[in-house]
Amino acid sequence: MRRRFFQWVLLTATCLSFTTVASEDGKPVFYIIGDSTVKNGKGKGDGDLWGWGSLLDSYFDTTRISVRNYALGGRSSRTFITEGHWDAVLSTLKSGDYVIMQFGHNDAGPLDDTARARGTIKGTGDETKDIYNPIMKKNETVHTYGWYLRMYVADIKARGATAIICSPVPRDRWVDGKCVRASGDYGKWAREVAEATGAYFIDLNNLIADEYDKWGPAMVNGFFPGDHTHTNAAGARVNAEAVVKGIKELERSGLTKYLSVRSQDMPKQKEVLQSMRLANTYFMNKWPDPGKEIVTNISRPSHIWTRAVYYEGLMALYSIDPQKKYYDYAVDWGEKHQWTPRNASRRTIPRLPGPLHANLLDRRVPHDLDAGGILQLRSDYRTYETRIRASFACDEHELVSPAASPEQIFRMHLPCVPPLVLRINVPEGGEGDVNPAARHGDQG
Repeated sequence: MRRRFFQWVLLTATCLSFTTVASEDGKPVFYIIGDSTVKNGKGKGDGDLWGWGSLLDSYFDTTRISVRNYALGGRSSRTFITEGHWDAVLSTLKSGDYVIMQFGHNDAGPLDDTARARGTIKGTGDETKDIYNPIMKKNETVHTYGWYLRMYVADIKARGATAIICSPVPRDRWVDGKCVRASGDYGKWAREVAEATGAYFIDLNNLIADEYDKWGPAMVNGFFPGDHTHTNAAGARVNAEAVVKGIKELERSGLTKYLSVRSQDMPKQKEVLQSMRLANTYFMNKWPDPGKEIVTNISRPSHIWTRAVYYEGLMALYSIDPQKKYYDYAVDWGEKHQWTPRNASRRTIPRLPGPLHANLLDRRVPHDLDAGGILQLRSDYRTYETRIRASFACDEHELVSPAASPEQIFRMHLPCVPPLVLRINVPEGGEGDVNPAARHGDQG
């Protein structure tokens, strides 16, 4: 009796452990099913071939939702069911989960050939055909493409999950300079089933084909390394982003709340620039004298590190929006705080190792450099290796260069001072000085 009791305890504990694993701490699961355009091979990019489902998890916050790609190459809406792959999904599918499906590429094949026997009857009706399946070696009743999609949706809804149907991604096929679409067959039938069953629908075929039309055949062909159907990583990324775009339009599905930061739309460049201009106008109007102390709740000197960071950003803004007032404001700040090398004259920096010696260019020529405070050293010296250490009023910065070629540019980040430019002109094998090669107003 005691032995039987412990057997029941062990069985109960085992069942509970499986339930816990399947639920993954209560997180919903986003299931992906489809063919090789959704997951090619093992989904690891073998042969440089990728399906969009293998990239989709990067667009979701996987700390809040699990993404499982059950898609399998060579399957149609029919054979994904008859071979038992759909049962594997149903075994763990629960209320609150999501299933996104894309079939159609393999549904147009023969119904009962000896190679695949994977085709479905065209359309969305209730037509059937009884066949002998030479692959499975048994009799089978084959239904329409739409019938199988309806079966998926019914099973999903019966478990309290959400169904999303996608039209099949387009192939690399063109007529008169336009990508061939599935608007008259599988794309159309997928939409009709979604509308009839209340499933959500993403028109992948047209979303992607619209982009293909913009890019043209020459560019799009680069997405298909082997044939007109299977994409490389770049092509799969295009398709995955179209899926995400479609998901964003399904606001009532509840799936959008699980999208990651990466999938969010970036603000328009003009909007960002307008905001940056507005912020700088406020800053410059509030503190018109950049050398004057900053008075808020307390008084602070205007050369504190936070101001240096601001001027670094201002120079970055100047590089894309070259308004003279930004340039003058930064230079004025540098003038008033005497930004010079520590323990050195205004026009020199410590002697460099080897035969190189540099003089600073005119300090009012920060425009000849990269945005954000970049010290540039341009050398005509053929090859050498050197280490440069410059000690400025705010900090020490070290630049190590590899063997340099003629006209090599060295860059040093100087966040505490307005930008400087050094141009080193050294004859091969000789000693030279930096000559002021830049002119005020010259953009380099």
